[in-house]
Amino acid sequence: MNIGHLSGRLATPAKERGVVLFIALIVLVVMSLIGISMIRQGSSSQMIVGNLAFKEGAEAAADFGVESARQWLTALSTTGSVLESNNTTKYIANGLTASFDPTTDITFKVTSDELDRLKYDVFYVIHRLCDKTGSITANNNLCILYSETSSKEGIDYGNAPVAGFLPYYRVTVRVTGPRNTTSYVQALLY
Repeated sequence: MNIGHLSGRLATPAKERGVVLFIALIVLVVMSLIGISMIRQGSSSQMIVGNLAFKEGAEAAADFGVESARQWLTALSTTGSVLESNNTTKYIANGLTASFDPTTDITFKVTSDELDRLKYDVFYVIHRLCDKTGSITANNNLCILYSETSSKEGIDYGNAPVAGFLPYYRVTVRVTGPRNTTSYVQALLY
């Protein structure tokens, strides 16, 4: 076996000039950039999903406000005179003509241990859908009414409702939750 012949064939240090190392470094930089962009994209997706979860949670908490308003209206419906005048914190009897800014005019807070535990603040206001305070049968009081007597009549814009007609009430709920999540929900009740 000729040792000189073998060593001559294997040794080619003069021709290698670091090209492979340079290409490997470029590939490493490209792979690092791809990895960083994938991490950032994953973080953005998680943030979007988290925000959607907070929004849906706030909308679910709004049900507490609608239910609280319904209970308040039901309790006071037997004494109709109370529902003929404005209550500054939660009820507007002339809701068709009253000016309304949902960001500042909703001030009545719903109290609940569950809402406190979940870190949601729920506020609501009720608008009776009439253009004036007072009785819905009063002259010139235009109200949006629901008829219990016939499904054909439905909503009536008349001035003098007959027995069996009830005014509609619009409940506007504002929910503020974690991460400054704010949702507005409206419901019509009669």
